[in-house]
Amino acid sequence: MLYDLVFHRLICTTSIVDIRRARFQERKGPERMGRNRDERHRYGQHYTPVEVARLLAALSVRNPGDLVLDPSCGDGRLLEEAVARKREMSGRARSGADGFAQDVYGLDRSRSAVRLARGTGARVGCVDFFDVEPGARFRGAARLPAQFDAVIANPPYIRQEVMGAADKRRVEERLARDRARLADIFWPRWSGRSDIYVYFFAHSALFLKEGGRLVFLTASSWLDVEYGTALRQFLVENFRVIAVIESVAESFFADASINTAITVAEREPRERKREANQIRFVQIVKPLGEVYAHYGSASQFARAISSAAAPVPALTHRARLVPQGSLLDARRPREGSGWGKYLRAGDVFFDVVERGSARLKHLSHMARVRFGVKTGANDFFYLDNGAAQDEGAMKRLGDVASVRRGVTTGANDFFYLNSVEGRKRGARSLATVEDGTGARHLIETRFLSPVIFSLKDIGGVVIEPWQAKKLLF
Repeated sequence: MLYDLVFHRLICTTSIVDIRRARFQERKGPERMGRNRDERHRYGQHYTPVEVARLLAALSVRNPGDLVLDPSCGDGRLLEEAVARKREMSGRARSGADGFAQDVYGLDRSRSAVRLARGTGARVGCVDFFDVEPGARFRGAARLPAQFDAVIANPPYIRQEVMGAADKRRVEERLARDRARLADIFWPRWSGRSDIYVYFFAHSALFLKEGGRLVFLTASSWLDVEYGTALRQFLVENFRVIAVIESVAESFFADASINTAITVAEREPRERKREANQIRFVQIVKPLGEVYAHYGSASQFARAISSAAAPVPALTHRARLVPQGSLLDARRPREGSGWGKYLRAGDVFFDVVERGSARLKHLSHMARVRFGVKTGANDFFYLDNGAAQDEGAMKRLGDVASVRRGVTTGANDFFYLNSVEGRKRGARSLATVEDGTGARHLIETRFLSPVIFSLKDIGGVVIEPWQAKKLLF
């Protein structure tokens, strides 16, 4: 049986068990990074570097007894760091044999990933997150808690274009059931263009306690794109958004050239507390290794982020504080209302906007902004390095010919013919062509010239005559 690319349920015969940490330690290193790379990419899984995983754990685990869930645990990097963080907070060594892992849970669809993740000692189930509800029982004696203190995740990165209609419908049905169970939650209209990680945010709310913390590493596109509007609404209306973090020094994904961000939010049903909250937009300008050396540890850096009460122009990062109440109009978004500017724009931008607010207008109020003409002929316009650097082979058309408009008759159906096939008959070469009415004719090729009728017909910089789909008679 062929399972769908994006969502499918892996049926596991093994139960959720504990495996000694020593076995997990043996499997670190290249095996984890190279674990069935094709499988990981098929599921949209991207390896989380240890420095990033350590920061995620420090931001999510606040007490040694916290119940922690990773709904897309992969090979267990975040589970391992969550357990280590709990030990650290209890005053014990980061590694060792104890019961802290018993309060850490992981889910994943991949059997090979689950086998590795169980080496952390955490309780790991081989199951699709969207097939799971709080309190679900797995094969064996294990059962998920009804609610968690923290949900920590590096969700799959799968574009909506590769999600089949059946998959989207199944996720929509799951979120509809979640909405019925969470009557106190503001539920936006989710865009059909949303990538899969957006739905992980939504379904995770079902598993969080009041005050429970959600810490996600995802692509950062949701900060500004149209489909991210619903996610921004969902966060500001249901959570205290503690921080949004990105790095200009390095990617948070070790094996993907994707712009990423860490989102930290606490489940908060009280509107007054949400509106009074200050969101910390943090841009890291140094590699995390240097940042940890500066602060002493990942935990100290996480504490500095979470407790920042004023703008921070530090050597390692900068933080801009934005009142969450000022973003509550996300329910009525306008063009340009994305959050990326709070991470990336300099102070001068906000000074200009503030001082000139009486005179400045949105561009959409003065003009219609839209995409230009799209030809689809990327192979023609985007050259590889070799072709682009060979300047000697490129000349301006005006240097070699006089270009002017010819005689126009309007009889395109007569002069522009569709090539059907060519053949030899004696000394003559003949071509079967089709005119605009659909009639076919046999014409000598010496009377036909190849012509590019549309840029979409261009497959590259060099076009051979036989590649032309149209012929000029």
